[in-house]
Parts: sequence; C-alpha cells; structure tokens
Amino acid sequence: MIMRRKYFRSGLFILLFCLIGSIKAEAFPDEAAAAEKGEVVFLLDTSISMNTQDKDRAALEAIRRAMYSLPSDYQAGLVAYNTEIQAMIPLSNRMEALDRQLDLIPYTGYTNAGEGRRQAVGLFSDGDGVERGIFLLTDGGNELVLVLGLFVCLFVCLFV
Repeated sequence: MIMRRKYFRSGLFILLFCLIGSIKAEAFPDEAAAAEKGEVVFLLDTSISMNTQDKDRAALEAIRRAMYSLPSDYQAGLVAYNTEIQAMIPLSNRMEALDRQLDLIPYTGYTNAGEGRRQAVGLFSDGDGVERGIFLLTDGGNELVLVLGLFVCLFVCLFV
C-alpha cells in the first residue's frame, strides 16, 4: 500500500513536469512574434478509491502548482468526476475560482471517466491557433486502459 502511494505521488509530479514541458516556451528571435494562446483542462478522478491513494490530496496540490505555472495567455478549466460530474469550472485565466473549488471536492462514488472526458472536451473553444491539452489525474483504477486509449486519440486529434 505504501509502495503504491509512493508511485502515485511520483506519477503526479511526472504529470506536472509533462504539463510544463508540453507548453511550448519557445524564444522567438523577433520580438514582434505573438505567443500562442492555450487552453488546459484538468480532469480529476474524485472516486472513493482516491481516498486510499491520495490521502494527503496531492492530486489537488499538483493541479494548483500546474495552473499557477501556466503562461498568462493560457486559460484553465476543471472537470471533477466520479459516478457523475462533481464540479466543472469553465476555461478562464482567473485561477482563483478553480483554486477555491479544489478545496470543496470530496472523494466519493464510483468512476465514470467517459463522462468526465466528454465534459472536458466540451470546455474547449472552437477557435483556431489555440494549443489545447487535457491533463488527467487518477489513481488508475480499472478504467485506466480505456482512458489512456481515449486520451491518445484526443492527443492525436488536437496536436497532430
């Protein structure tokens, strides 16, 4: 159990570094070059199994650190799911509302990752020239293989 929690916490920090690394921070030689806008949705598993795997709520802290590390021209949103959608914060560059909502999220219910994914994709704007990403935080219950497959498809559709 302790070993699994250690891997979970390590996974959260790897996620954080992947998030920061995936956001392009290119140095443009021309000062007039415009930075790209971005949209990030944090998709948080709030099922009851997270009480065991994330007793100290490190997943919530990882979201906080990641959202405050985003460039100023990025917007962030949140979808927290278990059996149903528990919280949904639309995309915004005002992180305070998202930060406040994190403290109110309990870990209860079962897992409905498909609905969480559907709602997360629905938060994105329709505009062109916007980098988009969904960052999943889960303890990797039985749905992990399904969710990873869906996110690979989503990644390919959005970034390739």
